[in-house]
Amino acid sequence: MTVRPWRIAAVFIASHLATSIAAAEDILIFAAASTAPALEEVIHQYSEFSGDRVRASYASSGALARQLDNGAPVSLYLSANSKWMGWVVYAAVTN
Repeated sequence: MTVRPWRIAAVFIASHLATSIAAAEDILIFAAASTAPALEEVIHQYSEFSGDRVRASYASSGALARQLDNGAPVSLYLSANSKWMGWVVYAAVTN
C-alpha cells in the first residue's frame, strides 16, 4: 500500500488541531505556497469531517515566519524550509 503525502499531512493536522484547538471558532494555517495543492485537499477533507472552518494563508516560509514573530494569530505553521522553522522555534523560545 502506498501512503500519499497528503494523507500523512491530514493525520498530522487533524491530530494537532484535535488536541490544541478544540474550541476554536476559526482555524488559520500559515503554509508555504508550495504546499497549497496538498493542503487544500487536506483542509477540504478535515472540514467535511469536523465541521470546523479552516482557512489557509499561503506565502513564502520566511514571510510567514516574520508575521508569526510579529504576533499573527495563527493555529498552525507549515514551513517548506527547515531553517525558517528553526527560526520560528528560536524566536518563540527567546521572546
